[in-house]
Amino acid sequence: MRLQNYKTMEFLPNSQATIVQEALLRRIANRIRHSLELKEILNATVAEVRSYLGTDRVKIYQFSTDGSGVVIAESVEENRLPSLLGLHFPCDDIPLYARELFVRARQRSIVDISTSSIGISPLHCPDTGKRAEEKDIRYRPVDPCHVEYLTAMRVKSSVVVPIVLEAQQTGTNEPPSLRSTAQLWGLVVSHHSEPRNVTEKELQFIQAVVDQVAVAITHSILLNQVRAQARQEANINRITSLVYTPHKVIWKTALEEAVTTFNGSGGRLYLLADENQPIELHISGSQPEPLNKELDRVIEENLLWQKFLHSAVEPNPDETGYKPWSVEWMRAVYDLIIPTSFVSSSVNSWPIDDLYQEPLFRTVAPFFQSTKIRSLLIIPLNYGSQLVGCLTIFREEVDTEILWAGWHNTDTRQLMPRQSFEVWRQQKKGQTQAWTDEELKYAHALSERFSAAVKQYRLYQQIQALNTHLEKQVQETKHQAEQLAIALQDLQATQIKLIQTEKMSSLGQLVAGVAHEINNPINFIDGNLTHLEEYIHNLLKFFLTYQKEFSEKTSEMVDFAAELDLDFIAEDLPKTLSSMKIGTERISQIVLSLRNFSRLDQAAIKSVDIHEGLDSTLLILQHRLKNKLNSPDIQVVKEYGNLPIVECYPGLLNQVFMNILTNAIDAIEQRDIELFTCDSTTESSPQITENFSTILIETKVLNNGRVAIHIKDNGVGIAEEVQKDIFTPFFTTKPIGKGTGLGLSISYQIITETHKGELKFVSTIEQGTEFIIEIPIEQNLN
Repeated sequence: MRLQNYKTMEFLPNSQATIVQEALLRRIANRIRHSLELKEILNATVAEVRSYLGTDRVKIYQFSTDGSGVVIAESVEENRLPSLLGLHFPCDDIPLYARELFVRARQRSIVDISTSSIGISPLHCPDTGKRAEEKDIRYRPVDPCHVEYLTAMRVKSSVVVPIVLEAQQTGTNEPPSLRSTAQLWGLVVSHHSEPRNVTEKELQFIQAVVDQVAVAITHSILLNQVRAQARQEANINRITSLVYTPHKVIWKTALEEAVTTFNGSGGRLYLLADENQPIELHISGSQPEPLNKELDRVIEENLLWQKFLHSAVEPNPDETGYKPWSVEWMRAVYDLIIPTSFVSSSVNSWPIDDLYQEPLFRTVAPFFQSTKIRSLLIIPLNYGSQLVGCLTIFREEVDTEILWAGWHNTDTRQLMPRQSFEVWRQQKKGQTQAWTDEELKYAHALSERFSAAVKQYRLYQQIQALNTHLEKQVQETKHQAEQLAIALQDLQATQIKLIQTEKMSSLGQLVAGVAHEINNPINFIDGNLTHLEEYIHNLLKFFLTYQKEFSEKTSEMVDFAAELDLDFIAEDLPKTLSSMKIGTERISQIVLSLRNFSRLDQAAIKSVDIHEGLDSTLLILQHRLKNKLNSPDIQVVKEYGNLPIVECYPGLLNQVFMNILTNAIDAIEQRDIELFTCDSTTESSPQITENFSTILIETKVLNNGRVAIHIKDNGVGIAEEVQKDIFTPFFTTKPIGKGTGLGLSISYQIITETHKGELKFVSTIEQGTEFIIEIPIEQNLN
């Protein structure tokens, strides 16, 4: 039905015909946009075009690299014309001058056998290459050979429109053309078994379809390139995962994978000897005979082969312009004719399409005669400037079959048109499989992976040998190494102690010096306050007695007394003296606490009151207990037991109290910050008010001759995953800049090593932490 509708196009008004054309072009364009497969697009295109034109056959013809071509898509009315799909046509069927016009002028041709005329409609000017202004079809007599050719095909009318790609890569299908920026990819051809008039509008329609097809072809070429690149990268990644393992068994698997990716029939991985490591050879598939079975000489030990391999690491070319013993160098030196199939490689590989046609291989070829191997690719493996081995891929000869449109002599030029287009099967035995540029690039990428893997493998073998040798020595020196490790740990611990001790000693000296300097003036003030109080008391008593005895006062005395407010002075002066006395007593207590904390005179073991050290430390930290960030003061709850005098190192023990209490205050402040952030108000957070910040200090005597000091806070707690590292030197849970990670480590050493006691803790997130200090009441000096 649709064919009949399109056949009536010539009877439709121009506007309706234009609408039909545009609809068809949109349908073809949509199919191109929605499909990624070129074959599907081309099959749909020829069907649509044939339905529109109403002709018996529409085909798409693609050129090959040798100038011949093949029908890759076709829509045909088979009861009127035979199918040509999949048939090849020789290069001579389309003369070179015709192909040149296809490229230069985008020339379209229309042949009418009934009038023996051919219509020419160039799309571009052949001289300038610019689009032609005149679009009419100019007719002239057609060549008699062309008439015979079409008559033999049972064609009375034909239209040919070239498919030319501008500046696009077409993979391996790059037929010769005169313009480097344009390539003749193929033809769209319409055949009809009856005479038919082709209008300019129909020609424009076919050209529009060809333009769309060129876009589809370009997309397909790019898609194929991307797919090929993806396959290559996948192959490289798969092989890389196999070769980057130091196990010998992987080499065979990696080699088999490499052979498969090259569509090869066999391969060899030859590893050169390296120091104490022997030559290794891994094989897969078809293999040549060895050079000498008795001497176990493999094919890679051929002198020419070895020379070529070492040319890969040759730094500079010689006077020939080539690296010595490279393939190009050998051809230049021996003045050999380059085979027509030779592919020049810039990646140091040696591709041989036919080993029996390679003059340089004449001494090696006999060892392949027992096999079907015809092509091989020799890939040197070099790591930097060191040759580490060789990867070789083999391909066997193949039998080919080409379906030609009619018999012809493929070895001679056609002088007369063929009289028949019946299918002719051309079968060839023992054909070679040529290596492509893409395969050589892939070989280069594989050589880099294999080279690095071989080097790693050899290094691994060396390390294994060294490890085996060293294991004996390690066993002999294991005890010494353990002792050195212990000594190193002791040295590190001592270093930490020295750093902290020096720090605390300097702090203690500073504290003691400040306390001493404050103590002298305070004692002077405190000692004179008693006398001052007595003197003032007597003066006030005398003043009151004077007032009673001399009641008469002059006006001047009355005014002056009122100005001084003598009654207030008499009342407030004793209070002021009392406040000064309380202040000096407070300063004296702080000085005493500083002296107790520094304990400069108690570096040795002393019998002391533990509570005195705790109170001194709390007094020093009094400013840290004051409220911050709208939170209440930290409350210190003391539950002191009845402790005896304890033998200890007072200065060191005070340092432990200072570290643990400081950490407790930090934990509580962190908790208050988090609660305050969650409930940001100008006043105290309700959660902070309900959960008072508290530090509980409890002391008691244990039954095992020890005393225990418990210091518990209700801060943020310590996360379970880091509790194991709390006493590790330089480990801290505080932000950078707030902690050194030495406090608890030093404290642990002071309690466990110096006092022979225990320091442990219990902590729960968001509930707080409790540190338990246990030390003997009496130290065993022995």
